Amino acid sequence: MNVIEKILKPVTLPHVVKIAQHFSTEYLEGGLTDYVGDQIKAIPAYQRIQPGQRIAVTGGSRGIHRVAEVTRIVCDLVKEKGAKPFIVPAMGSHGGATAEGQIKMLESIGITEKSVGAPVCAAMDTLQIGTFDIGRNIPVHMDKYAHNADGIILINRVKSHPSFRAKYESGLMKMMAVGLGKQFGAQNYHQLGYGNFPRIIEAAGRVVL
Repeated sequence: MNVIEKILKPVTLPHVVKIAQHFSTEYLEGGLTDYVGDQIKAIPAYQRIQPGQRIAVTGGSRGIHRVAEVTRIVCDLVKEKGAKPFIVPAMGSHGGATAEGQIKMLESIGITEKSVGAPVCAAMDTLQIGTFDIGRNIPVHMDKYAHNADGIILINRVKSHPSFRAKYESGLMKMMAVGLGKQFGAQNYHQLGYGNFPRIIEAAGRVVL
C-alpha cells in the first residue's frame, strides 16, 4: 500500500462515473454578415432610422463569439440608412469605473474605432431619465451619450445570472438597467441586494424602454 492509498484508506469516496460532453456543431449558413443583416433588417425600429441620425451601439458583452465583427456589421447597417453610428460602453462599473478603463475593456474584445468603423464615445457621466418604485422611488440613470442619441441598438448575450433567478437575468434588460446606468446604476442597484434584482432589472429596464 503506497502513501496515497494509506492516506485515503479511512476516506469514503463518492460514486464516480464517466461522462461525455457533446458540443454543438451547428454553424451559420451564408456567413455572419448575412445572418446578422437579416436579423437587424427584420426589426421595425431599424427601418425607422433616418439619414443623419446619431445611433448609439452598445459594447460590453465579453461572452459573444466574434463580437467585434458583429458590432462592425451592425455599424455598417446603420450607415446603410445614412445614419451615424457610435459605440457606447455599456458595462456598469467595469473597467475600474473609468472611461479609460472601459475603452481598454472594449479593446480587449477587439472593439475599437478602426475595427468597427465607428467612434467610441466613453464617459461615466449619466442623466436621470426616470424612477421606479419598490417601496421607495429609485432613480434610473443612463449614459449621457446614449441618452442624447437618436436611437440605441443593444448588442448583448442573453443568459442566466449566477446569483438570482427571474424573468430577466443577464441579458438586454440588465444591459439597459445596469450597463447603460454606468457606475451609478451598478452601485445603486447592487446595494439594494440581489434579493431585489428580479424586480430591479425589469423595472429599470422598462423605464429605459
